[in-house]
Amino acid sequence: MTSVIVIDDDCDGADALSQCLIMKGIDVLATGLNGLEAIQLYEKFKPDFVLLDMFMPYYDGFYGLSKILEFDRNAKVIIVSASCTRDDKEKLIELGALDIVTKPYEIKSLTDILSKTNKEQNSNLAQSLYI
Repeated sequence: MTSVIVIDDDCDGADALSQCLIMKGIDVLATGLNGLEAIQLYEKFKPDFVLLDMFMPYYDGFYGLSKILEFDRNAKVIIVSASCTRDDKEKLIELGALDIVTKPYEIKSLTDILSKTNKEQNSNLAQSLYI
């Protein structure tokens, strides 16, 4: 089962996303409110994915993304944000974000990204076993 943590300063939005993911068979391990909690929760749970909002008080998504990837270069972080400029998107991809999903979004588009990434990872693992 795919596992995620959801980081968003909008508690209602995080809860709604979490419930939708659970209904789709995705294991939501925890939710957090800012970039610092993203790091702490990632280190504690080591989920398959982090769904990370960008603009939050105290510690934003840029901070969370960079620190998570310092801790684990292979972490899969998907940015879920209402407002990202072209420059923000370029910087996020440069920093190592797996993908960027713009709010409002359809839950299917988000779960498709999770599913596609897991399939690609499993395919790469299988290929490496035969080399």
